[in-house]
Amino acid sequence: MRINPDELHVKDPEWIDEHLNNGSKPRDKSAWYAGSSGRKSIFGTVSQDLHRVRRSALNPFFSKRSITAIGPLIQDKVDKLCTSLSTYVNGERPANLSIAYLSLTIDVISQYAFGKSYGLVDRPEFSPLWYDMTTHIMESHAQVRHFPWLEGLVKSLPMIFVDVINKHMGHFLRLDKVWSILLHYSSLLTRILGHARRGCQSLGMSHRHRH
Repeated sequence: MRINPDELHVKDPEWIDEHLNNGSKPRDKSAWYAGSSGRKSIFGTVSQDLHRVRRSALNPFFSKRSITAIGPLIQDKVDKLCTSLSTYVNGERPANLSIAYLSLTIDVISQYAFGKSYGLVDRPEFSPLWYDMTTHIMESHAQVRHFPWLEGLVKSLPMIFVDVINKHMGHFLRLDKVWSILLHYSSLLTRILGHARRGCQSLGMSHRHRH
């Protein structure tokens, strides 16, 4: 059943192999659907071939060997989560496991990617701000697809106005700025180290040539 000009809704288990073709047939994403995810990210990559190239850069981080190596890191975060959940055992307040599991995921990823955990599982009620922010951002994608200019408009506003309109969006934009700065300096450091390495190699070759 066609549900819009670009999408079909299929209710047929026998069609699953055709849908998941395992790369045998090029199948690009819908540019309209992926646009709100950011074209420079893996999630927003339209071309299947480009997505494969971008995804291959991350493959080593998700190999069985890499995951096994960070087993102690994951176990440490799980132990902290269990400790935090134990405070709810004899209390009357319920624990929101959706927030708890998201906080566990963010703590593991932040420790692995940035070398320092955000420590959400140790915060009161597992810091529901992050859960609310993530949920809001995911829900806002539907509006941004129809009105793509909204993203640029919100980012152009002073943060004090963004906080008044939506505090979750303000929190996300602050993180986005921090991540952009980190990526910029990481790229700059990579280029500097690359030039330094090539310079050292050139000096080594010149030294061997003189001898």
